[in-house]
Parts: sequence; C-alpha cells; structure tokens
Amino acid sequence: MDWKNKRGRTAFAKPLLLAALASALYGCGPAEPSSAPKQVQVQRFAGVALPGRAADARAAGFKDCEASYYGYTCQFSGKFIALGIEAKAASVTLNGRDKFTADPGKAKNLEGDVRSMPPEVISYDEITVAFAAPNYDQRCVDKATRTNPSASWDRPVGCLLNRNSMPGLRDVLERGSWQLVNSRRGYRYMHPQEGVSIDLRDNAAQITPVSAEIRDGTLKELANRRAAEKAKEDAGRKFVNDMAK
Repeated sequence: MDWKNKRGRTAFAKPLLLAALASALYGCGPAEPSSAPKQVQVQRFAGVALPGRAADARAAGFKDCEASYYGYTCQFSGKFIALGIEAKAASVTLNGRDKFTADPGKAKNLEGDVRSMPPEVISYDEITVAFAAPNYDQRCVDKATRTNPSASWDRPVGCLLNRNSMPGLRDVLERGSWQLVNSRRGYRYMHPQEGVSIDLRDNAAQITPVSAEIRDGTLKELANRRAAEKAKEDAGRKFVNDMAK
C-alpha cells in the first residue's frame, strides 16, 4: 500500500506534527508555582521607608553616618517629628541582613565587614528615636498626688512642662487609637491601620515594620483578652450585688 501523498510526503506527517505540538503544549501539566521567597511590604512612617536601603535612608534625611565592622549608623539631619512630637535625635543602622524577605529561613544574609559591601545591598528596618527627659511641674504633680495617690507612680501628662518627651508621645499614641499590646519590658503599641509597631523604653522608641497578619492577630488576641477580663469583672460585680440584696 502506498502511504505517500502526491507530493511524496508521508501521509501521517501532519497528524504526527500536530500531536507533537499538543504534547509540548499540554503534556507537561500545569506550570509549577514560583519558588521565589515572599517579600515584605515596604511601609512608611514619618516619611521614612521601612525597610529601606542606603538610598532610601539618604533621601529621608539620614546623612550623618558612622562606619563600623557591623554597620553604618546614620543620624537624621534636622528635626525629626514622630506623630507631632519632636525627637531629640533619630537614626537608622544599615547592615548586611536581608530585611526584605518575609520568611527569615529564606533570607540571604551577608556576613563579614559591612564596609566591604556595596551600598546597594545593605539595608535597615527600624528607626531609633531618642527623646528629651520629661520635665514636670512639681506643684501640679503634688496636687494630683493629694487627689489621687496613684498619680505618684504615673505622673499626669497634664503636668508635663515639655511635651516633646516620652510621656508626651505615649499620650499622643493613646489618644490616637494606638493599642498597648505589651508592657513587659517597656511599652509596645500597634494601630489597626498602621504597618509599624512602636516600642517605648526609657527615653527612646524603636519603630519597626510589622506585617498586617501579625498586627491583626495581635490586636485580635488583645481584644479577646480584654473581653474575657471584662466578663470576669462583670460576673464578680453581679455576684457581689446579688449577695447584697
């Protein structure tokens, strides 16, 4: 039997070619998902990108730098304003740790002398902010203490003579819906619409980016704890009232 057409080509050539193309297109199955590590979302606080690289730090005003084996610490040039409170100083530290990969296990950290690394590979992920020591009107504090003895432990913010201090910043945070989520070693605040956490200790603050997942989970846990505590207080109050009837 003659398997060739008039042009002398095998009659099966076209079907075989189509089959080969179909196999190439569909035979390998669905494309595998990308294995690239997930990157953190860059946040902004007071005009500063978090995390950021050397160019971001310089653009934000951190220009006065000191170099060491471990990194570059760059001070803010001018007045740094955090939520309306003027800081005494602010700085960022750039080093070879990978601040952009969301999974720490996949982060590509560079080791060794940071001074040997190109500026485009070093980065920072927090702002360190220092504030002036608080100064109070002692007569105001004494009056508040006579009225409320517990005021001697947490002096009223209304008695502050300098609002540009840590108590002044705490007052702004608490009035601005920031939630105190931890107070074991200082004070940690988060806000439901902000992508940073603010840690206060002594007269300094650490401002660090936080993912929406961690922020939302932390605030939900805080709300649950508060609801459980309120339920216990309500139950205790009801018991006392019922016993008094």
